[in-house]
Amino acid sequence: MHSGGDRLMLVGDYHLSEPFMHSIELPFSLTRRLFRCPLWSWYSRQPAICLKLASDVTNTGGLMTSTETLRRPRKKTSEGTDKKGAQQSPLESAPKASSGRRTCWILCSSGKGGSGKSTLSRNLAVYAAHAGKQVATIDFDKQRTLTNWYDQRPEEAPQIQHFAVPMAQAQEGLVEVAAIEDLDLVIIDTPPGIEDHAESTRLLIKRADLVLVPTGQGGPDVDSVIEWMAFLKREGVPAAFVLNRTKRSAGSLEKAKLRLVEAGRLCPIDVRDLEDIQITYDSGLGIAEVRGGSGATDLLGVWRFVCSELGIGA
Repeated sequence: MHSGGDRLMLVGDYHLSEPFMHSIELPFSLTRRLFRCPLWSWYSRQPAICLKLASDVTNTGGLMTSTETLRRPRKKTSEGTDKKGAQQSPLESAPKASSGRRTCWILCSSGKGGSGKSTLSRNLAVYAAHAGKQVATIDFDKQRTLTNWYDQRPEEAPQIQHFAVPMAQAQEGLVEVAAIEDLDLVIIDTPPGIEDHAESTRLLIKRADLVLVPTGQGGPDVDSVIEWMAFLKREGVPAAFVLNRTKRSAGSLEKAKLRLVEAGRLCPIDVRDLEDIQITYDSGLGIAEVRGGSGATDLLGVWRFVCSELGIGA
């Protein structure tokens, strides 16, 4: 799967020494997570690899909030919101950033489960963080896939603020995140079966600057998201399909592209079904943080497409 030159690197925080240096200098917390990462079993057998802590690493703190919140440097979970949070003003009147900076909101949603919403959300957040953006993620899925990934994220990796909010408390969660100063980007992960949360879903759609609709290339997947795109068009929100977990050698991919491009805007870069992308979940990393990881160019292409759609720098 990897050549001998592939090397694991946390971009901006960790670097690899020159070949044939054998020492490993890592905080215990990160070492423990790397040993749980399936990639580590391969990298640990390569004698030329040395991971060393970069000299310019800094830890930034964060404030805890009433919504079920996870932020650097502490990880803490509290269920629901307090009474004060539940009585906050509607989203439109939420406090804005004092710097006047515009926050862009991306909603990852689909009418079908297993489309890769959480995978797309976490990788876009990682690319944004490495691009110097102040980024937050919100997990509205009760399965907490995005939250579980975040909980494994190394403390030394670029900071991402994260919130886990019940779908029934969508308005309170949106208000709270909208009040955070100096955010560049908010990425929202949604549960499958969003039609079961009609009122909350409309709130999320209203808030979004761009809706990404990930989908597989199979017929049932495409049928489902075409219906969802029709609803998004009626709501007047900018949206685009993202073909995910694709098999480029299969004829069904081209058929899916033809159907999707007829139904709505389609991201020109599809994301292949690759093991490297999936196994980063257990280590709290994005594919951008794995040197030589297969699929990094796929998700980089999606990230650049998103930046173009939103008019922000990549």
